[in-house]
Formats: sequence, C-alpha cells, structure tokens
Amino acid sequence: NLKTQKLKGEIVGSGMTLTEFADEVGISRPTFYRKIKDGSFTIDEAIKMAKKLNLSDHDILYIFFAK
Repeated sequence: NLKTQKLKGEIVGSGMTLTEFADEVGISRPTFYRKIKDGSFTIDEAIKMAKKLNLSDHDILYIFFAK
C-alpha cells in the first residue's frame, strides 16, 4: 500500500531502521509492524511519529488519516 511505503520511506530517509524508529517512538517492534500493516496508529502515535520525522501537514494527513 502506498501509505505504508511512504511511511517506511520517511523512516529510512531519516537514517533509522523501522526497529530503531519503533523504539524511538515507544512502540514495541511487533506492535509497530502490525500497526504499519493495518494502519491502526493512534492519534498520539501519529503526532509523535510526525514530529520525529518532521512530516508536512499534507504527509501527516495522507499517511495517517486518508482512507
């Protein structure tokens, strides 16, 4: 899915692995991978990740909230 690929690309582009990023935002690795797959991040998690990745408002809406 394109939203998943966009999020993964932003994480890798930040110089972190997905596992390192999950640790940085306080989500266990298995939970993080599940949430990436099903898009079930909470608003608080989305905000934390957006800040960590310095995402634009457009990217935040696209990655976390678009259907």
